[in-house]
Amino acid sequence: MKRTNLKQELEQTQETICGLKEELDATHDEFQKSNSELLQLTSELEDRVAERTRALRESQETLKKHRHHLQELVRERTAELRNLNEELKGRLSELRASEERFRSLGVTIPDVVYRTDTNGEFTFINDAVRRLGYAPKELIGTHFNEMILPADVEEVSRSIVLPKYAGRLTGDDSAPKLFDERRTGKRRTRDLELRVAVKDCNPLKHGFVDPFDNGFIVVEINSSGMYEVNLNTKAEVFVGTIGVIRDISDRKEMEEDLRKARDNLEMKVKRRTAELQSTNEALNAEVSKRTRIQERLEKALDELKQSHAQLIEAEKMGALGTLTAGMAHELNNPMMGMLNFIQYCLKHTSEDDKRHTVLRDAERETNRCIDIVRNLLTFSRIEQEDEEVYVKESCAVIFDRVFQLLSYRIDKDSVSITQHVAEGTSEISVKASNMQQVFLNLISNALDALNGIRKKEIDVDICPEGEFVRVTVADSGCGIAPENVPKIFDPFFTTKRPGKGTGLGLSVSQSIVNAQGGEITCVSEVGVGTKFKVLLPIERKT
Repeated sequence: MKRTNLKQELEQTQETICGLKEELDATHDEFQKSNSELLQLTSELEDRVAERTRALRESQETLKKHRHHLQELVRERTAELRNLNEELKGRLSELRASEERFRSLGVTIPDVVYRTDTNGEFTFINDAVRRLGYAPKELIGTHFNEMILPADVEEVSRSIVLPKYAGRLTGDDSAPKLFDERRTGKRRTRDLELRVAVKDCNPLKHGFVDPFDNGFIVVEINSSGMYEVNLNTKAEVFVGTIGVIRDISDRKEMEEDLRKARDNLEMKVKRRTAELQSTNEALNAEVSKRTRIQERLEKALDELKQSHAQLIEAEKMGALGTLTAGMAHELNNPMMGMLNFIQYCLKHTSEDDKRHTVLRDAERETNRCIDIVRNLLTFSRIEQEDEEVYVKESCAVIFDRVFQLLSYRIDKDSVSITQHVAEGTSEISVKASNMQQVFLNLISNALDALNGIRKKEIDVDICPEGEFVRVTVADSGCGIAPENVPKIFDPFFTTKRPGKGTGLGLSVSQSIVNAQGGEITCVSEVGVGTKFKVLLPIERKT
């Protein structure tokens, strides 16, 4: 029984040992696993420590380099500051010397030299201001408007003037002038005139100015802004205004005296000018009068020359007329005899006879010769100036006589003549011989213009025009140059070759037409032709 119990206990003990062995193995496995993880963590920690140590060493090296660089920069900046300090000391020394020179100059010059701060208060003013009754010390720290008349302050104070110019572009020449000027260069204030109050001045004491009756003097201001350079920002900073005040009272008095003298002189000049103008007007009137007389004399002389030329031409025409009349009379008698013989033969010749036709042609040509002789007698008729030989004559009839006189030349040159007479055209009261001379001149000139022209045409148009008869003679000739058209009626003017014309034909024709109470005009175009228009009154103008 005990053995059985002991065996059971031994089996239980063996089972317990087996269980403990299994637990020991599991614990051993876990220990090995934990030991492996610990070794891995230890290795990773060592790697991190090594990496951190290396980074720390690199940071220390970088920090060391930066420290050395910073030390170098500090040494360089210290040297720069030392140099700037030395330069500043030099500039301050120069500034003190300049200030001293400025003060010495301000004391010696007669003009008032001043300096104001940014607020317009005096920081310096030389002893020349004593001439105005002010002590320099009493003005230091006071505003400049204390010594300027209130009415002028509004025109020269920056704080009052500039708002008026807001938004306006003035340019250099039109910029406002200011006592407390900030501008420099071309835009600074020049020649600013204003009135300064004089204080406790004794005009009898040497050196004092003599004010006007109302206790002020007129001065001239030249001012400019002052700027200093900021050593840190290198920018210019406005520090005040410097200016010069010059007394121009004497100059103003002289200008006033000059103005009065100028006004007096201008009054005398006006008075003298009025006298001279009156005299000049009288002289101009006299000159105009004499000019008109001279013009009338020149016109009379021209008329005399024209009359003389016409007289010469009339003498020539008279001599030619006398010769022509003699020849016409001599030819007229044989012609009439020939006509009588021909008419006698016609009377005794039968119309069936071949000779009858020949006799008819001979009669026609003999009558034509008689008409030509009659036209020559009409053309050569010489009339006295005091005679009033006006007859009713048709312009067409006068042209027919002209065409008969020029028939040989018309036929020889193969000129086409067309004549148109409007219905209702009246006869006119004219001196037939004179009007025939006008028409003869116009047709002759037209024939001359047709020389060398391929198309030779002359057109005569006669028509009524109110109380006048208008006669137009147009040709297809070479025409007249525009610059010569206004001169064609001048005596002795001609465009023909020497020996081909006297230049009196159109001048005489114009005189005849004007004496008739009519008018003659000309229109011409080179290469196209010329057109003369003659207006003749139907009734004689008295």
